[in-house]
Amino acid sequence: MVGCPVEAPAQRDRLPPQAWIHEERCQRPSAADIDSHFAERDRRGRERYLGLGSEMAAGWQEHGITSLARYCTSKITYDPDRAAESSAAQQALLRESGFLD
Repeated sequence: MVGCPVEAPAQRDRLPPQAWIHEERCQRPSAADIDSHFAERDRRGRERYLGLGSEMAAGWQEHGITSLARYCTSKITYDPDRAAESSAAQQALLRESGFLD
């Protein structure tokens, strides 16, 4: 289907340029650098998700989520048990199809 999108979603949050632009060579950031670069992004992301409703806020509280990073790696968004099952199924399919020994 070809056409124009019905909506124009807002641009996703980005990290500030100093978090990913390096002068002359890459430099390993310190813990303080990481905290300062991600602080505003974390605040905005937390507000966005918690603004989705009381169920989201209850989920954060239930799972002890205190930051955007913890949310993104929580069972709310990424359930390692479900991912392991899916991975095993994909591996079995690849093996049956002759792609794996």
